[in-house]
Amino acid sequence: MNATAVSADFFREAEPVRIIRATLRGPVVGTLRRLMPELSDVPEDMAYDHVIGSVHLLHRCFITFRAQRSHFGDVLVDASGRAVTDDVTPLACGRSLEQVVAMIVCTAARRYFRRQLGIAPPPQPSDNRRRDGLLGRMRLLTAATAERQPGTTVRSPADELYDCIKHHLLYDWQVPLVPTYARMTPTQVQTLGRHLLDYDCPRKLAKALGLPPGLAVEADPDRPLPESAPQPLPSAISGGAALGAEDDGTAGARFADALLSAEVRRALESGNVGFHPASVLETVADGPRSALAGGLGLRLDQLAVVLLAAYGSMGSGAFGRVFGDEANPDMIKKLIGHARQGGIGPETPLPDVAAFIARVFSRVRTAPPG
Repeated sequence: MNATAVSADFFREAEPVRIIRATLRGPVVGTLRRLMPELSDVPEDMAYDHVIGSVHLLHRCFITFRAQRSHFGDVLVDASGRAVTDDVTPLACGRSLEQVVAMIVCTAARRYFRRQLGIAPPPQPSDNRRRDGLLGRMRLLTAATAERQPGTTVRSPADELYDCIKHHLLYDWQVPLVPTYARMTPTQVQTLGRHLLDYDCPRKLAKALGLPPGLAVEADPDRPLPESAPQPLPSAISGGAALGAEDDGTAGARFADALLSAEVRRALESGNVGFHPASVLETVADGPRSALAGGLGLRLDQLAVVLLAAYGSMGSGAFGRVFGDEANPDMIKKLIGHARQGGIGPETPLPDVAAFIARVFSRVRTAPPG
């Protein structure tokens, strides 16, 4: 099956999911094999499974597709055969490109989870069942059928994790994160919810999960995971952990977790800020962060609100000059002084903290007022 064989009629005559899979296995993978040297030697009938079974290779395929989208024009058409140039317009199969991408990411994640975490073992007969003769085999068949009924199936860790996270697997940039997702527990996924999408690289997510930086697999995410079990999210996620003036060096890796708090989100305008909070908080230098926390006695969630609200008011350039590696300590001292005068402290509600910061930076874009 080649690209020219895929027509609007073909799409209309089949179920969307089946047609999507056939198109991926046929014209899409065929084009990728021509564009990517690492696929050129893979047999055509094995190429799709080879790609979907490798997080690293799938990531490369998405990069190639985005960079050379014009090569896939024969399949990127709507029901009338018109070219589709965005990710949201329905294709001839009735699904948009963004929906197809989500389907691919889900499939790859499920396979990876099962490979790394294992699948549920088949039901084993108990010792008191008869195994000999026709009657024994019939009893085994009846018991196995009963054990496969809904509500009795043994769930594997891989399936439990996938069922919990699948609604958050939406974008091709998440593919390199799949190995880090595999280190999460269902509880961690539920705690993060849609804010899982705030983490746009393995290193940031690993940091939020309390994993050592070396476990944030980026270069080759298909290598086996270490044997250690997933770690619980730091207690800072509750918003109640304090960050004192004496920074032990680990707070910098932990305080970004406060942005996961629903209270933090609600304190920031609509609660759905238009930037990656984790990315913003990672640009804050240790000095300004420790000075703010120690000078005002702020909790982690309050500190996150201060910094994110400041970023929203100032923009990235000014924010970096005030809170980044080149920050002037006098600027932070002035901000602390204003905050103390404004009554900002560990008991201040988050909305009040956000409102105060918005007032401070409403007219000054480069530094707190003197």
